Amino acid sequence: MDPMPTTVRGARSVLVVGGGATERSGITSHTRMLVGGLRELGLEVVERPWHRAGPRSLIGTSDAVRPRGEREGAAAGLVWSDPRTWVRVGREARRHDLVVLVWVTPLQAPALGLVARFAGAERAVAMVHNGTPHERGPFDRSLTRLGLGRVGRVIVHATSIGEDLRRQGVRAEMTVVPFPPQAGLRPTPLPDGPLRLLLFGEAARPYKGADVLLEAVAILHRRGIDLTLTVAGGTRRTEALVVTARRLGISDVVDVRPGWVPDDALQALFAAHHLIVLPYRSATSSGIVPLAWAAGRPVVATAVGGLAGAVRHRVDGILCEPDDPVALADALLEAWDDRERLARGIPSALPTWTEVAARVAGTAVPRTTTRRVAGP
Repeated sequence: MDPMPTTVRGARSVLVVGGGATERSGITSHTRMLVGGLRELGLEVVERPWHRAGPRSLIGTSDAVRPRGEREGAAAGLVWSDPRTWVRVGREARRHDLVVLVWVTPLQAPALGLVARFAGAERAVAMVHNGTPHERGPFDRSLTRLGLGRVGRVIVHATSIGEDLRRQGVRAEMTVVPFPPQAGLRPTPLPDGPLRLLLFGEAARPYKGADVLLEAVAILHRRGIDLTLTVAGGTRRTEALVVTARRLGISDVVDVRPGWVPDDALQALFAAHHLIVLPYRSATSSGIVPLAWAAGRPVVATAVGGLAGAVRHRVDGILCEPDDPVALADALLEAWDDRERLARGIPSALPTWTEVAARVAGTAVPRTTTRRVAGP
């Protein structure tokens, strides 16, 4: 994977297509921060997000429909079931120096692939969050090749995502860029004991492994370890987590807080805990790791996907095997015993969104040399 350019070579206007279907999603936060970085570079940025990202039955109600109150400049977006919106955005793409396609799921391949065809491969770049979707379908590989076959460059946040795309037959240039924190957190001293664990994000999704973490907490609880676990940030149904905690006899040490956590509340949330836990069964990359680092918190994670490359074992966190409550319990204890040293091992300089934006913008072909490609 070649190094990413670090200068803007000719981009004056950027069209960002896709992104979170709801304001309350990590993908939306990521896209918002990227757009902000591009604008800090003095570029004209137009957003065309999803108004409807896919069928409710496949991607969930909270992700399927974009709520009212659109962000400024984010009107006239895409509708998954309306090809007329794909063509409209595709025609608009011809007018921009760079078109960034936010890739989340193969379900969106027909729309994003069509926009890329209008733009031309030399100006279309895909920001790929998931090489393989967490909830897989029978046509994922074919749709991925279809959609990403139209772009000239693919940007990923972890080498493992690029390798996954290669296995699926994607031939575009691959570039790995860092994943900056998606909120302006600052490091704070670790709180006094007892052990306080934080599981942040959509914990109700099966691949997140929240059930494994609850079993690990139960193991530590039976060993007499004084601890609490906070599960926060989920917008999906979390009742099953409460039921599981009750079944394991740990309801008194597990605090489930459903609902979106706004950026201005993240600082206090992370500061109140010692360790951030990512017990995933599978993973691509995670925006939680840079958030934890920005807050000065070590991470305990499973050695899967991009997590294995992001968390440095026994330097700024502890890694363990997935789907193993005993291994996770032991990892939590090790991290707890060594928490101060692990906190000191966290990288002191984290990437910024302006740096990432400059690298993304550096993929643009200067307008004077761009060959206009006719639409389909």
